[in-house]
Amino acid sequence: MKRIVWLGIGVAVGVYAYSKVRQVARQYTPAGVSEKAEHLASDVVGRVETAVKGLAPDFSSAYAAREKELMDQLLADTQESVAEMRARRARHAARPSPGNDTDITDVDPDEEALGYSF
Repeated sequence: MKRIVWLGIGVAVGVYAYSKVRQVARQYTPAGVSEKAEHLASDVVGRVETAVKGLAPDFSSAYAAREKELMDQLLADTQESVAEMRARRARHAARPSPGNDTDITDVDPDEEALGYSF
């Protein structure tokens, strides 16, 4: 009876060891390696996607804050806001100048973006 018990235990250990060896061997076959690489790639893509989605709002708010900071530094304390200056310039440009038949503008393209001129 003892020999049958030990034989049963040996068979069970052998079957367990055989299944584990097959499982490890499958990991190193081309199909197993490609599955592992696919899993790792999808994990990396998911992490990058999450990071980019979180970065976009931060970038937008930082961009707007920096733009406001630069405009505040650029404009003098006594100057009106950029929107008001652009509206005034548009009203002025819409009026024809008296006695001037040629349409000469001395407004640089940068002046429109900056909101002031020299």
